[in-house]
Formats: sequence, C-alpha cells, structure tokens
Amino acid sequence: MALFSLKLLALLTAIGILYAAYFAGVAVWEDQRSRGLGYFGLPASARRRYRSLLRTHRVLLHPAFWLVSRCQRFSFAAASIRVGSATAPKGSCSVASFEKAVSYVPGGQDIFVVTQMKCGTTWMQQLVYELLTRGQADLVKADRTLGSVSPWLESVRGVSVEEAPWLGTSRPARLIKTHLPASLCPFSPQARYIYVVRQPVSCFASCCDFLNVNLQMFAPPPDEIERWFCSSEMWWTAWPEHVAGWWHRSRNHDNVLLVHFERMKQDLHGEAERIARWLNLEPLEPAELELVLRHCGYSWMRDHAEWFESQPPHLLRPHPQLFIKGTLDRFRDVPETQAMRVAAWCRSELERREVPWRSLYPDAERNSVEGNHSAAEPIIRASMPSRRK
Repeated sequence: MALFSLKLLALLTAIGILYAAYFAGVAVWEDQRSRGLGYFGLPASARRRYRSLLRTHRVLLHPAFWLVSRCQRFSFAAASIRVGSATAPKGSCSVASFEKAVSYVPGGQDIFVVTQMKCGTTWMQQLVYELLTRGQADLVKADRTLGSVSPWLESVRGVSVEEAPWLGTSRPARLIKTHLPASLCPFSPQARYIYVVRQPVSCFASCCDFLNVNLQMFAPPPDEIERWFCSSEMWWTAWPEHVAGWWHRSRNHDNVLLVHFERMKQDLHGEAERIARWLNLEPLEPAELELVLRHCGYSWMRDHAEWFESQPPHLLRPHPQLFIKGTLDRFRDVPETQAMRVAAWCRSELERREVPWRSLYPDAERNSVEGNHSAAEPIIRASMPSRRK
C-alpha cells in the first residue's frame, strides 16, 4: 500500500510538472507570437485560427488560472514597467520599447494620435486614417489591421515606425499612436499631434471595463482600480497630469490640436472636417466624406472589430473586443459616490496644474447632465463640453 501511494504521488508530481511546463510554454509562445507583426500582420483567416488555438489553450489551462487567482492577487506594481515619471503595462510595453519611443526623432510627415488610455485612441486613429486616404482605403476589404499600418510608438506589439507604410496622397504621412505624456513624448514643431481628452469619470469607467475584460478572474475590485486611477501609478501618468501637459502644449504650439471625445460623439461630421482642415488636406468631396464617416461609425467599427484590435488577443481574452459601450455618458455606470471622488480629485489636480475646468471645457456651465447622479452633477457637468449649435 505504501509503495502504491509513493507511485501515485510520483505520478501526480510528474503530471503537475508537465502541466506547469505546458502553462509556461504556452505563455511564452503567446507572448512571442504576438510581438511586432506576428499577429497584426496576419490575414483575417490566420488571425481567427490563432484565436481559436488560444481558446483551446484557455480551456485546458483554466484550472491553473483558477488556482493562481485564488493564491495570488493582481498587483499593478508587478504588472507595470516604469521609465522616468511614467509607468506602462508590462504586457504591451517593455523598458526597451518605452525608452526607444522616448528617444524617437519625429519627422515632418508624422501625425501623432495621443491620448490617455481609454479615451478614444482607436477611433481617432481610424478617423485620421480615413481622412488621409479620403475614405478609399478600406482596411476590412484590404484585410489589413489598423495595428499593421499605424504603429504604437512605445509598444512591442504591432508594426514598428520603421516598417509603417506612408498613408495618403495629398499629404503622405505616418500615423503614430502613443499614450506618452507631454513630458516624455518626442516633440517636433514640424510633426502634428492630435490629443483626445475624455471626461475623467467616463475614462475611469472605461478603464474598469478594460481591466475586467482583460484580467477576468484576476481583475482587482473597483476601489483598488480607483486608488490606481487617482495616483501617480496609473499607466502613462494620472488623467490630470496627462491632460494638463497636453493642454498646455496645445495652447503654446499650433501643431497640437486638442479634440474632445464627447464632441466626436456629438458631431463626428464637424470634427472630421475640422481635423481635415487642420491637417491641410485637400477638401474632401461629399461622397468621400460620407465614406469616411461610415467607416468611422460606432456600429461599423464594432461589427468589424477584429480589424481594429488595440492589442493582440491573449489567453485570458482570446476574443477581439473593440468597444464595451462607446456611449457619451459612461460616467453614469460609476456609483455616484465614487464618481464624485474621482471627478473632484481630477478637477482639483487639474486646477493645481493651472488648467481651470472652464479653460478646458469653456461651455461647461451651460450644460445639463440628466440622470441619477444628482449630487455629483455639478462636478461632472463641469467636465462635459456643450453640444454644438
């Protein structure tokens, strides 16, 4: 009996070692397979096969994920890299890729789409791409992902700046995505920078969704996400610091354009025309603009989400997912007391950096925010731009 027990123990130990080796091997394979153009450079059929294989591995590894999630809590510090004053997610960036991004020398044909995370980055990338190509270069028909034509400057995923194609004819350009704060982003008076700002509580709500979708059973609770969001540990610096840096830069440099996410939701047609003029593009024909707006519509992009993934799928999230809701008033999904804390902290920190709400949102006091956030309404209202007449 004792001999049988020893053999069983040895067998279980061997199985455990093999399972752990399988877990580690799949994790390394997934990371290496999705670097550079390893995923984004594939045609749709190959990307679907890859996601199918990921789903199979996910099922087989679910017991390991469950066990680890019960034994080890998620830590923002452990999941982050730090370079200078900013942190970034370890899976998307490395210290080397971040340092390379900071040292990049922009050219006169570079157009940067800059945001804090979850503020409409992919949407603005697609809008600028469509404007540059005058609505004629349909990524879906060409079976090219946005990540294969527009580099994410500080990331290890997607096309590199050196490999990125030139886009457009009247103003050939490289379209570069970055979340870098103004203090770290490479700057040139010849390049163009479009900065998208989003209402902070809506940004917070979207960050919560992003973490829950990507971390699944490892996702931290909302109060822990709030502490991270309202701290210097937030990826790419906290919302007030990020916005303040780019707001000041937009006030001092004509080659920096500040765009409100909310105004894009309210009047995409008007914002598209404004951005096209600012980029000095030849005026678009009505039919061209109609195509641009169609390809940038929420429903169209959601229905073709696999061409607009901001990051490759991974073992915890093998399905492409572009938008969670994409609504104008995401702040309504945050409990009122938490919304008040986040909004009050952001407003205080922004004003401490000499960016008054009224300067960022000139028409805020004339807005009204309907719904059940009555106590938080004065603070939230003061961070919403008015609907254009």
